[in-house]
Amino acid sequence: MQMRNILTLLAASGAAAQSTGLPPPMPANGTMTTTMVVSSFVTYCPKPTVITYNDQCYTAKSPGPITITNCPCTITTVSR
Repeated sequence: MQMRNILTLLAASGAAAQSTGLPPPMPANGTMTTTMVVSSFVTYCPKPTVITYNDQCYTAKSPGPITITNCPCTITTVSR
């Protein structure tokens, strides 16, 4: 009888948790991955360099930001 009560309680609590409409919990390590499709993006180059992105070369002649425009581009970020 006690086992039946426990199973009933567990089933009820599971149904209540599913009906809250809340997003699923974050992974146990606390990270969250976000993916966006953008028409352009800016990145920072700490020194002169050449970046190839989507088969197009972008040249940074000095430290500073460059804008990547050969998009759509899919950007994935991971945060804690």
